[in-house]
Amino acid sequence: YQINFQDFNAPLESYEYSLSVPSGLTAFDSENPTAPYDYKLISQGIQIKQGSISPPLTITVANTTLSTTASFTIVTNPSP
Repeated sequence: YQINFQDFNAPLESYEYSLSVPSGLTAFDSENPTAPYDYKLISQGIQIKQGSISPPLTITVANTTLSTTASFTIVTNPSP
């Protein structure tokens, strides 16, 4: 799964962003790319492995310049 965010005001205004990922998830390590991981930060977004979404997973994107946030919850349906 992938969540992308974009600053539509650029280049007129520039904002700083931060991502909040639940604790216990392992980030991709570019120094050790063969190590297991749950998510990977990409340009303007995050990729999350499907197997890492249990229980539902909430990612929060914060605009630290304006002090606003948007949260995304990913839920997978169990196989019947």
